[in-house]
Amino acid sequence: MKAYERLLQYVRIASASDEKGAGSPSAPGIWDMARLLEREMREMGLSEVCLDEHCYLYAAIPANIETEAAVLGFIAHMDVSPASPCEDIRARLVDYDGCDILLSEDKNIVMRVSDFPFLEDYAGKRLIVTDGTTLLGADDKAGIAEILTMAERLLADDSIKHGKIVIAFTPDEEIGRGTEHFDLKRFGADFAYTVDGGRFGEISYENFNASAAHVSFTGRSVHPGTAKNVLINAQLLAMEFFSMLPAAERPENTEGREGFFLLDESGGSVESSFQRYILRDHDARRLMAREDMIREAARRINER
Repeated sequence: MKAYERLLQYVRIASASDEKGAGSPSAPGIWDMARLLEREMREMGLSEVCLDEHCYLYAAIPANIETEAAVLGFIAHMDVSPASPCEDIRARLVDYDGCDILLSEDKNIVMRVSDFPFLEDYAGKRLIVTDGTTLLGADDKAGIAEILTMAERLLADDSIKHGKIVIAFTPDEEIGRGTEHFDLKRFGADFAYTVDGGRFGEISYENFNASAAHVSFTGRSVHPGTAKNVLINAQLLAMEFFSMLPAAERPENTEGREGFFLLDESGGSVESSFQRYILRDHDARRLMAREDMIREAARRINER
C-alpha cells in the first residue's frame, strides 16, 4: 500500500486530543486510531508490537545484518489538533497546476497561492486536500503513513540492509503531553527521528521551549445605572492585560528563532473572563522572561 492510500484511511478517524481530558490518551478517538494501527502492524509482520495502558504504540523491524549497528527509531503522533473540526473529513487528490485550489464550490472556499505562497513549490505534484471545512489530519497521520510504508517495504525486501529499527506512535502531542508516559527503555533507540510536518528534504535538529499561561479575571457586576466607581468589567481587564504584552512579539510579527506570545483562547462576561496563552522561545532563559512578563502584568493589574 502506498503512503497516501494509508493517509486517506487514517484521516477518517476523528482522533483530536482534548486539553480538558484528564487521562492518557485525552480523548477516546485516539484509542480508535491506536487500535487500527496495532492491527495493521501485527498483520504486516512487525515484531515487538505493544499498545500500552497509556495508548503508546511500539513496534520493531528486526535487523537483517550480522554486524552490530545502532538502533534507529522513528516517531509520530496519532492525535490531531483540536483547534478545528476533524470529523467527516472529505479528502481528495488534486493534480496541482500551481494555481489557486477551489476546495468547496458551494461554500466558495479557496486555497490561494497569495495566502500560501509555498504552494508554488509543489506545482506538478499530487496533493491531498479537504473541502476547507475541516482539518486534513496530515499532522501527523502523514508521518504515520510514511513510517508504516517504509516498514512494509523493509519487511518485504531483504536486499535493503539495515540494523534494528524501532517505531513509536504517541498520543496527545497537540496538547503538549505526548512525552508524559513515553517509555524510552521500551523504545530502545540510540538515535531517532520524529516524522512530522515539514517541507520535502527538511530536517529540524532543534526545537523551541514551550509554556502555557491561563489567566483569570474577576470583575464586579452591578446595574449600569448605579455602576459609577463600583462596576469592574472583567472583559476590559482582559483587554488591558493583553495590551501590556509586546505587540511586536506575536506570531504574526515574528519569524525564524524569534519567540512569541500567542493569545490562543479568550472569553467571558462582566463578572468573569479568561485568556489562555501559548509562549514559545528557542532560548530557555527568554522563555522564563516571558513567563515573568505575564506574572508582572497580572501583579500590576491586581495592585491597581
